[in-house]
This record gives sequence, structure tokens and C-alpha cells, in this order.
Amino acid sequence: MEEGQKITLIANDNTKHFIDSTSAKRSRFICDLLVDFSDENNEIKIAEANGGALQQIAEYLIHYKDTEPKAIHKPLQMEDKLSTLTDPWDIEFLEKNKDLQRLQDLIVASDYLGITQLHELLCAHIACLMKDLGTAEKIIKHFGIEEDMTEDEMRQLEKEELEQQRQKSQEEFKKRREQQEEEFKKLQENKEIVEEKAEISK
Repeated sequence: MEEGQKITLIANDNTKHFIDSTSAKRSRFICDLLVDFSDENNEIKIAEANGGALQQIAEYLIHYKDTEPKAIHKPLQMEDKLSTLTDPWDIEFLEKNKDLQRLQDLIVASDYLGITQLHELLCAHIACLMKDLGTAEKIIKHFGIEEDMTEDEMRQLEKEELEQQRQKSQEEFKKRREQQEEEFKKLQENKEIVEEKAEISK
């Protein structure tokens, strides 16, 4: 296929979205189809994407047509903030698609289309969001999820989350303590070696 040739992506609701062959290179699925099965009109049906999600994916592909998306390191660390992991355009893209259903649609579609950088960006966004929100109550409120749990169930869930955080803190403290003891042990050993050498030299 010639560079820059027009491609029509057809969503599962039959809406059409347009990119070119250069933009399509970031999708393994689209590239494979263009090589093996493309018709003369270069129309590709995307069964796992609705119109809203496919429109956003087309926008992403076009934006990164000639530039490389910033790679997100793995695994994510507790102190990581998405604003430091990626660039401003990606943050704006995520802000436009902050609805939970849209995020789910984009994750499924980007995985199906083999757009690795977008899929990793979306997964990192969800992970950072869950970490920052912290509790089930805040997550439910943030995404506007209809709550079907009783107050007792919510309290139990909060209790379990607090217990997990407490255990994690204890494990981290224990690990730091063991590291400190190991360092102290090495210092003692070094001290004894120095003292022995000093005795021999007398």
C-alpha cells in the first residue's frame, strides 16, 4: 500500500472513521489486514469497537502518525504520577475520555487492534487513578457508579482495605528493619577487621 493512502475504519455501529496508511502503522491488527485482506476501498470493519471509541483511537493514531509516544515504564511505583510518566497531549486525551465506560471501551478496542502504546497508557491511567483514589467509596463516587452495596458491606470493605494497608506498612517496616540490621552487621564486621589489622600491626 502506498504511503499516506486513505483507510476507512468501520465501527460495530457502522459509523466510519478515517485515517491513512502511515497512521495505521501503530496498529498490528490493521497492518496485517491491509497486507492480507484489504479490499480496493481499504475499508476495515472493527468488530470490537463502537463509534465513540473508534473515533478516539483514530485521533490517537493520527496524532502519533510521525512521532513516537512516550514509553511508560513498568512496573509502576507507588509514587508514580501519570503527569510525569507521559506527555501533556496524552493527559488531555485521557481527560476527554474519563468516563468509565469509555475507558473500558478504549482498553478493549486498543488491545484488539494491537495498539500497544495506547493500551499501556490506558492501563497505567486506571492503575494511577485507583491508587490516588484509594478507597472503594471514592472510586465509586469518581466514576459515578450506582452503589448496590449496603452500608454494612461498605464498612466491611473499608475495614478490609485498611487491614491490607496496615499489613503492607508492617511488611515495608520489617523489610527496612532487616536492611538496617544487615547494614549494621556489615559495619560491625568491617570494624572487627580493622581492629584485627591494627592489633597485628602493633
